[in-house]
Amino acid sequence: KTITAGQIFDKKDSSYYVIVYDFESELTNLSTFISLYSNSENSLPIYKVDSSDKINSNFIVTSGGNTKPTSYDNLKIKSPTLIKIENGNVTSYVEDENQIEKWIKNYYIIVFLCYNLL
Repeated sequence: KTITAGQIFDKKDSSYYVIVYDFESELTNLSTFISLYSNSENSLPIYKVDSSDKINSNFIVTSGGNTKPTSYDNLKIKSPTLIKIENGNVTSYVEDENQIEKWIKNYYIIVFLCYNLL
């Protein structure tokens, strides 16, 4: 589901992810990873924000993203970024495509191990 940066804290889910990236970038594999994660069993909802859309420009920065935003007043996101929100609070903030891909791969390793141990 695509949302604007201004909607990041507005979701009704108690826990969810928001991924911010340039939808038009040919260099990114993030859309593939998002699809894989979204289709996995027991995944949390994931919302996408297009960092190249003008409507999001007030929240997108080229450097110095705020890794602990508490509201829209101090929301500054470097693209790409993966944010986890739990009960309205940022609990995880991962910048950089390589770091996001590592996070997703680690998620799958943990899920695979847990599934095979049960």
